[in-house]
Amino acid sequence: MQRASGEKTATFSKMIAVGRVFIIDYKLLHNLSNVEDYTERNTTDRRKMEKSRSPFCTFVVTNVRGAKELKPVAIQTDLIQGAPVFSPVDGLKWLKAKQEIQRADLFYVELVEHLLKTHLLMEPICVIMRRTLSVYHPLHQILRWHCRGLFVVNSIGMKALLGVGEFLDKLFAFGHTGSLELLKRAYPDLSWADTEFNENLKRRGVHKAEDLPYFPYRDDGLLIWKNVGDFARDYVKLYYLNDKDVKNNYELKYFANQLSADGTGKKGGIGMLKGFPAKIQTRSQLIDVLKRIVFIPVQHHSVNYPVVYYAGFVPNLPSKLYEDPRVPPQEFGFNSLPQVHVAAEQLALSMSLGSIRYDVFLDYGKHLKDDRAKAVVNKYHNHLIGSINDEITARNKRRFASGKLSYPYLLPKWMPNSIHT
Repeated sequence: MQRASGEKTATFSKMIAVGRVFIIDYKLLHNLSNVEDYTERNTTDRRKMEKSRSPFCTFVVTNVRGAKELKPVAIQTDLIQGAPVFSPVDGLKWLKAKQEIQRADLFYVELVEHLLKTHLLMEPICVIMRRTLSVYHPLHQILRWHCRGLFVVNSIGMKALLGVGEFLDKLFAFGHTGSLELLKRAYPDLSWADTEFNENLKRRGVHKAEDLPYFPYRDDGLLIWKNVGDFARDYVKLYYLNDKDVKNNYELKYFANQLSADGTGKKGGIGMLKGFPAKIQTRSQLIDVLKRIVFIPVQHHSVNYPVVYYAGFVPNLPSKLYEDPRVPPQEFGFNSLPQVHVAAEQLALSMSLGSIRYDVFLDYGKHLKDDRAKAVVNKYHNHLIGSINDEITARNKRRFASGKLSYPYLLPKWMPNSIHT
């Protein structure tokens, strides 16, 4: 901690007390099943694949000449007592430990933050929307565009990812067995609260720019989150003049009752979405519901599309690691990386997930029959792809000029309406 912070009197407890310590962990990966190396089981020069583990990394916010930066302190390679711990002074062992974190991050993000918290979260919303809201209902008129393509990609994608001998078997030591175990572990905590962008930042302690100045996902995300909220407010107010209009809308009653895990009656609760209100009683409540639903594809864009840039280059995010007998134990060697046939599979999956966009966020105004609705949708579409897109572009130029990575994953011109990859 003293070495990373540059402060000789720094202690771990002091740094925690002043909010300068951050930890990334993958507790859900602990003790997941590992499978046989699917891609090298029939090769004559078979290498020993390393089992996937549950590593975690500690970071500290440094303050050098008034500039705050997040720096890694140490990585523990597994969530068990006595697991090796490495820091940046450990050379090739540190490099191997970083690969361990990258491998865990790729698996966790794709299965939990991507598949579970966007694809599988959005599916019951879109199913119940079709079951309960007439095609002429004002919410159906716009939500259909935010659901477009979801059912197809979920139906095809689940088999392509989780089937025996498919992508997850080929790419990860956890394989399809560990993947299903992870989804089963993560699902009980999935709830409507996962759609609260700003509250999730607060729960993670990353919401204050003064504590963590460089965090483009937060800063650009909050900008989009506010504009989506303004859009939801203006759209809802077109059709619901007061709380009574919302409370008396029987289609909204059916929608909420069926989607919420707390719904009642014969069809109540079939959507099993924990935390979703079983009744939508006020206009402000409906605005919040619409804002969060429309934002789910935005969140999908931020967790899905970076995969082509970061996981498409296998040495940066290797899905598997192997023992390299040419180097000392726990050190990185190039033979630790997957071979060409696995790299090709990883690139194929990354490209298919992160390179296709069918439309642009809120570009469907021309398809709406109500001129008032058309005006609202067009207004926010033009605002987002215009001044908001320009503002984020300017931010990225400043980030790059200061030696930081730019962040194009919340540029409105690149964001589609729905989850279709």
